[in-house]
Amino acid sequence: MIHTSLRLAPLLFFVVPLAGACDPLLPAPPQQCDPAGALAGKAGCLSDEVCEDFKCVPRPQCDVDEDCPSSAFDCVLPAQVCELREGFGQECQEPEAPCQPTEFCALGLCRPRTGECRESFDCPIGQRCDTHQFCIPDAPCTLIADFPEVACDVGQTCDALSGRCLLPCQNECPPASDECSDGFKCDGSCRCVQCISNEDCGAGLLCDPRSGDCRSENSCFSDDDCADPLICDLLSSLCQVAPPACLDDFDCSIAQACDVATGRCVTPGGVCDDDSFEEHDTPANAKELDVAPGESELFVALQLCPDDDDVYSMVLDVGDRLTATIQHEALVGSARATIWLYDETAETALRFSQAPPFGSGRISYVAQQAGVVYLRINALSGETPYDLLLERDSGAPCPLDSFEPNDDVGTATSQDLVPDGIPLSGTVCPNDQDVFRLVVAAGEALTATLAFDSSAADLDVAFLDSTGEVLAQDAGADAPELLRRRFSFAQTVFVRVRGFGTDAGSYTLTVEHEAPFGCTPDAAEPDDDVIDATPLPLNQGLAAQSRTMCAADEDLLLVPLEDFERVIVRALYIDSEVELTIDVLDETGTDVQATSPPATGGAALSYDAVGDETVLVRISGTGGAIGPYTLVVTKENQLTCTPDAAEPNNTVAAATPLPSSSELLSICESDQDFFVIEGVADKKLIVDASFRQADGDIDLMLLGLDGAQILEVADGTSDGEHLELVLPLDGIYTLRVFSLTSGARAPYSLVTQLVSP
Repeated sequence: MIHTSLRLAPLLFFVVPLAGACDPLLPAPPQQCDPAGALAGKAGCLSDEVCEDFKCVPRPQCDVDEDCPSSAFDCVLPAQVCELREGFGQECQEPEAPCQPTEFCALGLCRPRTGECRESFDCPIGQRCDTHQFCIPDAPCTLIADFPEVACDVGQTCDALSGRCLLPCQNECPPASDECSDGFKCDGSCRCVQCISNEDCGAGLLCDPRSGDCRSENSCFSDDDCADPLICDLLSSLCQVAPPACLDDFDCSIAQACDVATGRCVTPGGVCDDDSFEEHDTPANAKELDVAPGESELFVALQLCPDDDDVYSMVLDVGDRLTATIQHEALVGSARATIWLYDETAETALRFSQAPPFGSGRISYVAQQAGVVYLRINALSGETPYDLLLERDSGAPCPLDSFEPNDDVGTATSQDLVPDGIPLSGTVCPNDQDVFRLVVAAGEALTATLAFDSSAADLDVAFLDSTGEVLAQDAGADAPELLRRRFSFAQTVFVRVRGFGTDAGSYTLTVEHEAPFGCTPDAAEPDDDVIDATPLPLNQGLAAQSRTMCAADEDLLLVPLEDFERVIVRALYIDSEVELTIDVLDETGTDVQATSPPATGGAALSYDAVGDETVLVRISGTGGAIGPYTLVVTKENQLTCTPDAAEPNNTVAAATPLPSSSELLSICESDQDFFVIEGVADKKLIVDASFRQADGDIDLMLLGLDGAQILEVADGTSDGEHLELVLPLDGIYTLRVFSLTSGARAPYSLVTQLVSP
């Protein structure tokens, strides 16, 4: 036995060191967590675990929140487990575990220094403004002992029951409930707000209970509020497609600059300090100003922030003249601000001026009726300090003429008071219009001449139908305005005179009737049926030929085509005289193969032969229209696309003047055409392109004054395109005409108009 023991002893000597942890040459066993480290009780463990002896073990069960390690936890029942509150963490605990210099610690988490605020109303729903003046997730104010950042704003108190910050009125409406007017409501926090719930807002709008405003369903405060790949546009507070990375300031909005390091547009100057009148950015919270008649008052030390509005309201009596001037040495020569005057609806602009050097920074207005008006001062870029001088004295309101009331088709001046060819003297006042009723016979033409002082006002004239729809108008900026139109059938026509925007002034209107068109059959008659149709020789077209469209008339052509040919038919005319339609039919005149798209200045149609065939071309008056026109027929190879007379105009730099409405243009393959348009601020630009979609789907794009910014696009998939936009500024715009169709061979015509919106 002794011999055996001596043999086992060496074995035990070698086994014990292998299982032990005392040998300094061997690594220590792995640790899941560090109960004594900087992140005690949490490092390496889940939120419902605790670190004991370097291992993560489940937390003890809890019955109430007080059983949890801190107020950052909730006791979740019936699991009886302590879990971190939403928005809380244990990542940082100043100063033991400080965050990076670009971050700050709030609710136990390191957060980026974004979302600056001054009070909780500056933050989106579900967030509050913490002591660092950044927006953080909302949390009960009762947790202030452990988290000072949940302290209430100045003037508020913490409600121990709800954990909410309340105003001194403790959720009671003001005693004088009529303090909330114009549809506003008391939100229970002593504020007159636009809404309390979604039901108070219109379709497509949601109520933001923190601000009390109705916002778009697409509204946002940060990129996190938007679904990928959209981002939050901080200027409009709407989710939008991310703009391309900026290269310079021209790629950014007027109130921003390009941060070339990040490729993002940013607001220059950082946070802007508002003036003492804020918030007064909308008519709903406009700052009310009161200047006595015959007095003036200067308001100093005012401030506009980038893309900021300051809105003031003032009550005027009839005949009161209000003169408002923005002035400050920072404004001189910089044009960094604009001043507007709006009517009581806060929708119609009565006056407008820019700061020097592009304007005087002054507006003057004589009240035509008693009521409130709104002044809006707008910043165009950067911080803009300004002073506001208001002067109120007596002026002469616009005198009403003897035709009043005649503001619409229902109260229009009768034809008895509108003698033919005799000038009528009238006056239009701001937001006023004069309407005159006339009766025209079938085929009769009507001419209206409007004379006025174009240096004092811009007046426009239009023909309306009995529903008030515009039939034709002359809305240029020069005088006199001249409007003429021939009417196919007897009807009542209304002549409307009004000012562009809120322009007002005296005018002279002369209306003349012209006898119905005396239709004389042209040399090609008779050509009204298949038997009498004018035949065209094979491989030949028809040079420009004067034609006449009479009542119940049709002009027919027999056109032989080879399988490689295309025929292009054009009927050119004056819109005020006649409107025509072109059809291509089979040889028997039974089946319609193609019809010209709607157009102005003429109709045009192209047709590709399907094998060797003969087709019938029919020209007819639209709606029974009669009048003279010019007929042109050309043939070309289907594989050929002839460049138009405006070429080369394939770039913005090579853009050409707009062609006449009767000129036939073309888009060939990857060709694109650029045209310059002289625009007038607040006028509506209307562009119509007429073409056959089968020849190539043409699209329109309107570019801004820089030739790069896209203002409007018309990209339908049918015959013709229509584009319209109220222009923001005076200047030269560029129209791009192009096609994304592979192998496009599309003839088209183009018509543009500048009209009153």
